Amino acid sequence: GWRRDLAQRVALLGWAALGLVALRLAVTACVIVLAVSTAVTAEAATVATLRLIGAFDGFIRGIFVRRFTRRAIAGALLGWALALGVQAVAARETLLPLALGLSLLPPALAVASAYVAAQATALWLLRRDRFGDL
Repeated sequence: GWRRDLAQRVALLGWAALGLVALRLAVTACVIVLAVSTAVTAEAATVATLRLIGAFDGFIRGIFVRRFTRRAIAGALLGWALALGVQAVAARETLLPLALGLSLLPPALAVASAYVAAQATALWLLRRDRFGDL
């Protein structure tokens, strides 16, 4: 009857929400890849100088990864705080501790996505022909 139809639509809505979270993570990763690529390319002379004085690629990669991971953390925390504020105003009550914990999952996933994307992009760029193509 109507309850089964309602349950199916709620389940479909849950899958759609999960798909939107996955899309958000993919977009986050793409933005980080572009930002890291631009930063590493713009700093090619600095990277070359660091290599001349003996810096390893892991050290150089860490500089870029830390920069973009910190930005991702700041953005995720700001977005989380704003979302909680909007929810609290809309609901006119305090949120349960479980809701607070679960609401941290999407920002944490976004930060993890940004970290992995920054690591992979910086590693790839630093290994690629030692800046021969930049």
